Parts: sequence; structure tokens; C-alpha cells
Amino acid sequence: MWPHVAIGLATLTLVSAGCDPKCMENGNCLPTLGPHGGDDRGRERYLEELREAVENNKKACAAGDPKACGAMAENEEILGEPDETVEAHFAVACRGKVLITPRLSEHPCFRAGKAAERRGGASRAVAIERYSTGCAIGDGESCAAWGLLDPARAADHAAAACQLRVDDGCRDAVRIYADPKHRAYDLVRARAYMVIGCNLSLPDLCAVLGQLDAFAVPDEDPESDRCRHGDRDACEQLGREAARREPKKN
Repeated sequence: MWPHVAIGLATLTLVSAGCDPKCMENGNCLPTLGPHGGDDRGRERYLEELREAVENNKKACAAGDPKACGAMAENEEILGEPDETVEAHFAVACRGKVLITPRLSEHPCFRAGKAAERRGGASRAVAIERYSTGCAIGDGESCAAWGLLDPARAADHAAAACQLRVDDGCRDAVRIYADPKHRAYDLVRARAYMVIGCNLSLPDLCAVLGQLDAFAVPDEDPESDRCRHGDRDACEQLGREAARREPKKN
């Protein structure tokens, strides 16, 4: 059943957003320079505001305010403070179940885990702890990152991330469940995550879904025939139609 899905899976690629080099600071993309503009003077004014914000949040963070710690960690990371400091402050926000940080729509547990990973060594265990906390309270990015550090349960973590509408979680779930060499191999589940991903407007997963169905039910439909002969656009359209037909799940 569905023997040709591996052809489509080989084409899956991850797309990451780029950052204008002039907006980089200490390896991080400055979210915005606001009214200051992108010249050197505006950049320095922006960074000075971040330093002031760190100072303004120190007292509240020291008292255990998770939102203040999350805000402070956001700014410290851009300013290039040590990962140990950044991770510690994001961790307070993580334990306080702050869902997103003020500046970026990424969970503080995810950010704490990433900072811990950058430290390396024994901090890997700390990263796993941060990701597991984030995943448990509904952050899909944390679930996806946890899966990368926990190969034995990678399928479970990717599936959780996909169900929480994380693009790469859906891609990872499809890769794992559609891989005949993986112990979690299950094409029924793989197709379910293709559907979720296609409904998230991921064209690669729509195309693989269409290809899967085109080979599963070889009818005389012209679009299915074009898909079976390698027409990616036809596969993608078939996948979108299949995903729309699936009953919606809450």
C-alpha cells in the first residue's frame, strides 16, 4: 500500500526565514528598529533601549516575576549576554508558564532550551527539561525541539508538535512514520500528518499527500495520472483536495 511515497518524501525541504544582515546582532535578528531606522545611529539607540529595558526588569525578575524575566532574557539574548544568564532568566518564565515572550512569538521554554543547547555538554539534559516543560503546556516548538534530542521518542514529539500546528513538526512526523526503516513506520499515521500539514498550507506535504493517494488508487483521472508521472503541481492540487475532504478534528 502506497509504495511510492518515499519518492515524494525525498523532496521535503525545510524553509527558514532570512534576516537582513544589517539587522543582526550577536547572531540574533533584531525584531525591529522601530522609528529609529536601520542606520548605525538608529541601531545604537535601539540597543541602548534594550539595555535600559534589562535594567528596568532586573528588580522584578530577581523577585521571581516570570514575565519580567522573560522580557529581560529576550533583550539579553540580543545584546549577547552569556547563554547561562539568558537560559536562567528564560527558565523562570518557562516555570511560570508564560506562554509567549513580549518581543517574539516563541515560548520561553523553547528559548531556554535553545540557550541551554548552545552551552553544550551536560546542559543537554537541561535543554530536554525545558523542552518537556514547554511541550507539556502546549508549545509545539518545544515538542519539536525535544524530539531532536530524544530519538527514541522522536515520533511522539513530532506528532505532538504537528498537532499543535508547528510546520516542521508535521514534516518530521511524516518523515518518521513514512520511513519503512523506522520502528514507528505507519503510513496511516503518516497520511494523517500530511493532511494536517497540507491544511497548514505546506505545499510540500500537499504534494506528498497527493502522490500517496494517486498511487494508492490508480484511477483514470487525468490529474492523478499527471501526478503519477511526476507533475508536482498536479500532486499538490490532489493533496489539497484530499485534505479538504478530511473531517476536521478539534
